[in-house]
Amino acid sequence: MTIEELADDVERLRAEKDRTRKIADDAKRDYDIAHQRLWDYMDATETGSIKRRGRMFVYNKPKVYGSVADKSVFTEWAEENAPHLIQPAPRDSLITEYVRQCLDNGEPLPPGLNWYTKTTVQQRKA
Repeated sequence: MTIEELADDVERLRAEKDRTRKIADDAKRDYDIAHQRLWDYMDATETGSIKRRGRMFVYNKPKVYGSVADKSVFTEWAEENAPHLIQPAPRDSLITEYVRQCLDNGEPLPPGLNWYTKTTVQQRKA
């Protein structure tokens, strides 16, 4: 294979990568919208589950998740107050657990932390 052919392959594959990334991004957006519509309907109608074409769709209550909004501010706070949350690097599962505890206890979140809820409809074989 010549260097020109190798360069052509790189150019062709980069274009393919960009095209498929857009397709994947669009599919994820459409999936997220459809998922939220299903969750909203199940929530409004208090539907716990539905079986469809051999799949079970199960309504789940929203869950709270923590996220680092400002890494430097949060890291500074955590070094003094909760080093286990950042050793060796910020750990999402521990941060989420800590955020849930703060919210459950009516305590303010430390600087640099944020939270969001996530709605899910679990899918599994029926």
